[in-house]
Amino acid sequence: MPEILGIIPARANSKRIPGKNLRILNGKPLVQYAIDAALNSKLLSTIVLSSDSKEILELAKAHGDKVIAIERPAKFATDDSPAIEYVQHALEYLKQVKNNQFDYVAIVQPSSPLTKGSDIDNTIQLMLDYDADCGVSIREVPYDLHPSKYLFLKNNKIESFLNEAQIEQIKNEEQKFFVRNGSVYVSSMKLIRGGKLLSENCAAYIMPAERSVDINDEMDLLFAEFLLQRQGS
Repeated sequence: MPEILGIIPARANSKRIPGKNLRILNGKPLVQYAIDAALNSKLLSTIVLSSDSKEILELAKAHGDKVIAIERPAKFATDDSPAIEYVQHALEYLKQVKNNQFDYVAIVQPSSPLTKGSDIDNTIQLMLDYDADCGVSIREVPYDLHPSKYLFLKNNKIESFLNEAQIEQIKNEEQKFFVRNGSVYVSSMKLIRGGKLLSENCAAYIMPAERSVDINDEMDLLFAEFLLQRQGS
């Protein structure tokens, strides 16, 4: 099996929800759900948590050598910092400190607390099965958000985003649409060495809607808590 590094990125600050990664969700800090999912993965060779927060790093250290805490420099932890920067920083740290080499990197996002270890493994496995450069978790676009229903305002009047021919074509083909759900991203070292995490040669794992909650605002937190309580998590 290839060597696969799992990275949990957890900044101290969040633009939309202050201190998001430490917010308590159904009795646990949000970031703890990503740690638990990574620990339940069967395909991750090494797990690290990258953060500029001492408090978040302490959560990782509580798991001993199962989760490596990496202090992220402030310059890689701004609102505008691209993900490739903390990935490259973690890889360089592990190379220097532990002499680790990896074939792939899987990013497990704390903002998706309903992610399971099997979701991580399924994304990785599909990428390997299809000999892709990368893999991502996605979800199906629900009926009420189907592109054929998209509208925009022009001079305070509603207009269709697509023309009639495009709408008819979509409806006739009964085409499904998908979006990345922000849970799992897997990249080959070839891509990372080229300064990228994604390419067109990308496998997709469809995650169930009930596990595709992406925390971006307070309403998302409430909804996630409801789902977790319903599942007894």
